[in-house]
Amino acid sequence: MPTGPGVNGAIVVTLASPTPTGTPTPTPTATLAPTATATATATVTATATQTVAPAAVIDIGSATGAPNGRVGFDVTLVTGGDVVVATQVDMTFDPSAAVDVTAEGRPDCAVNPEINKDATSFNFLPSGCTPGVTCDGVRALVLSLDNLDPIPDGATLFTCVAAIASTATIGSHPLVCSAAEASSGSGALIPIACNSGSVVVEQPCVGDCNGDHQVSVDEVILGVNIILGEAALESCPALDVDHDHMLAINEVVQAVGNALNGCPAS
Repeated sequence: MPTGPGVNGAIVVTLASPTPTGTPTPTPTATLAPTATATATATVTATATQTVAPAAVIDIGSATGAPNGRVGFDVTLVTGGDVVVATQVDMTFDPSAAVDVTAEGRPDCAVNPEINKDATSFNFLPSGCTPGVTCDGVRALVLSLDNLDPIPDGATLFTCVAAIASTATIGSHPLVCSAAEASSGSGALIPIACNSGSVVVEQPCVGDCNGDHQVSVDEVILGVNIILGEAALESCPALDVDHDHMLAINEVVQAVGNALNGCPAS
């Protein structure tokens, strides 16, 4: 405590003024803002699996005809570079434009003799069906039992005949292809695709007895013989325009006109 001489010898005590005590200023504490941490999210990208189409293809052809006619269509092979020695294919058809039936009750189909596959066979489907009644398909097996010769690219495998019913509707009737198979000479299966075909039914041409969309002199003469009672109308239903199961002179005249001028366009 400080002292000093006072008046009349008194001792004066001088109190020192207290030193102000500063209020501590709080030191700002830095608050760390949370730092966003990016979390990598794995993105799964679907990789499309490419399906390679078979190189080899069986093509079922198409044919055009009139009701009550018969038309042929070819079935061909595109090898696509594969060595094909045998094939199998099923065809499903509309009963009104069905593969015709031979006298032996077999499908009216024939293998192309140039490909040398003499063990080729044809059978109606489903198994056990009645040809011309309940059958709606054909299975064709093209092969040889005495050679493994490759079938040439673009070759016709076989030809079938379709019978168009007299009641067939005008338009396209499909020949649906399925169950196509092919084999190499070593017996390995070769991937093969199949293209369907069709039988296209046109407007009938009066007097066109065989369905080839033209009227010949012989067909006109047949019409005259039907009127005279010397031939049956069933031999040429295409003459019966009004479907009354009788033949009249005007129907024969229409046939003559088609013979002279050609059948009307479909």
